[in-house]
Amino acid sequence: MADEESPGALFEGVVFTIIPSDDLDEDEKTEFTAALEGNGGRYVPLRASDQQIDELDNITHVISTTIDFPQYSLTVERSISIVKPSWVAQSARKGKQVSARQHSPDPSQYFHDVVVTCADIPEGDAEAITAGVMALGGQFSHPLTKLVTHVVTVSLEHPKCIAIKEKGHKCKVVLPHWFDDCFRLGKKINEKPSGAKKWISYAWEEEVS
Repeated sequence: MADEESPGALFEGVVFTIIPSDDLDEDEKTEFTAALEGNGGRYVPLRASDQQIDELDNITHVISTTIDFPQYSLTVERSISIVKPSWVAQSARKGKQVSARQHSPDPSQYFHDVVVTCADIPEGDAEAITAGVMALGGQFSHPLTKLVTHVVTVSLEHPKCIAIKEKGHKCKVVLPHWFDDCFRLGKKINEKPSGAKKWISYAWEEEVS
């Protein structure tokens, strides 16, 4: 997979096809194709006879807004990256290929936009949360970086929580049971329930009362 920055053109080594859908019109398809080909990518059109993916074994990326296409299972079996068009746009903005996991069109990967770090929670809980997040499309970071979207903790006194307030990090601080409830309900729920006050999410009683 070409998920890391290459020394040549931005999309060098990317062999891609695009799955048409109601959410991706011809003008957008043309725009994304030009962006990829203009930066080293190679476009493989769908077969005209049956609109299936040609040269599947050579494909590295399928650009799609949906997982509802005939060769989806084969694509997954071959570990081919299936990404939304946003992957192309964000890679172009950053000047490097960003993680494909965060741009999955699979609705079951509801943590695809989550980068979590843990602060002052039991090791077993941290491992369970991390494993669950990564299995559902998210990522884990040991340090608090600008990419982190969620800090999971049971104490606002942890240095990571203090740093968020002092440096104005735009991430959310959540209790472990936010993840428990997301896993139980099978979806990413609102981190700040109605009635919650302050900046804390899924909050400590003293912060939401």
